[in-house]
Amino acid sequence: VADAFAPHVAASSRRIMMFLSRRAGSIADNLSGGRYLYRTSKAALNAVVKSLAIDLIPKRVIVVAVHPGWVRTDMGGPGAPIEIASAVTWLASDGAGDINGQVFVVIGGDVWVMNGWSISGHLHKDGTWTPDELEAKKEELFADHDRTLPQMAVPSW
Repeated sequence: VADAFAPHVAASSRRIMMFLSRRAGSIADNLSGGRYLYRTSKAALNAVVKSLAIDLIPKRVIVVAVHPGWVRTDMGGPGAPIEIASAVTWLASDGAGDINGQVFVVIGGDVWVMNGWSISGHLHKDGTWTPDELEAKKEELFADHDRTLPQMAVPSW
């Protein structure tokens, strides 16, 4: 599906592909076991996001995965406390255009960026973040982690 959409995304003004993942795909963060197929599918998705981000560098397409936490959806149910719109809005903005190939975990006022299977950046706020607040804290979120593709030379656009 991503291959089919890639030329259209590359021709668009935003050039962003965002995938919904889950923390369940993290090997390091698996403390409960079980859910083999679900965990495997999310780990595979995270690997696809990383590879797709590398492959689409020449087309200047940004690729990220987001874990929204327990969200009010059909799967999460009406009692879920989280609304992820602000984080997704920020990641799709021009201000986050230099972030590529990353996996994010967003749970309420907590935003983590993953480095491989480990958490490398974290922001916390009581309540939810606005896109402008996330943009203002981007340097702090990536203080210990490059926001572009790790361990590669990324061409300047």
